[in-house]
Amino acid sequence: MGCVFCAFLHYYFSNKIEGEDVIKSAFDKVYDDSKREPKVESIRFSINHLHTWINKSSISLLRDLEKKIGTLQFNLNEYDEGIFNIPSEKLTLTESVIVENKINGSAHSFEEKPHLKITGYDGELRSFYNYFQNATHIKKLIEFLNGTPLHFEYVEFLCVKGVLQKNPQKFYPLIQGRYFFRQIGERVAKAPKNPLTLRSIESEFEDILNNWYSKKE
Repeated sequence: MGCVFCAFLHYYFSNKIEGEDVIKSAFDKVYDDSKREPKVESIRFSINHLHTWINKSSISLLRDLEKKIGTLQFNLNEYDEGIFNIPSEKLTLTESVIVENKINGSAHSFEEKPHLKITGYDGELRSFYNYFQNATHIKKLIEFLNGTPLHFEYVEFLCVKGVLQKNPQKFYPLIQGRYFFRQIGERVAKAPKNPLTLRSIESEFEDILNNWYSKKE
């Protein structure tokens, strides 16, 4: 899509996540045109306690029993990503993880950060609102499986380069955007005790997901 340069835009909201007025006001600041609907090729997001629900890890501990030492390692190539198709919506949901190496003096630590990604078949571009509504619908399914309310931690997407209305020779300096939300209502500090994890139902999850969509209002 011909990126000239990338810029992260950070918006911090203190009001409700599901309200389109929140999303709309954020885009108005960027596009300065309330009639525009940004087209995106995918949306990536995370929710609180996602790692607990996925219940998989790329990090392992190698033990040397003779020397009584252990070594932490991670291998993303061997991490079994979950890929689930939603034919009725022509969408694919992917579950994946990134690993951050944190350094504090001479100490190193690994932190896994899982996320979910929704893409259209054949890289189809859709409005941001379409992807966001699907992300919300999937979040509600995970809430149902966890038996507890959850909230988005961030929503990340890639926008198509647009033309400035006042100057057709210039483009929007928005290629990639990451939005952080704080959601009104009950905040769940602890992970649920007995969630129905993705790992425990992964072989059936695509059927569960599509059944959930078949009941979508």
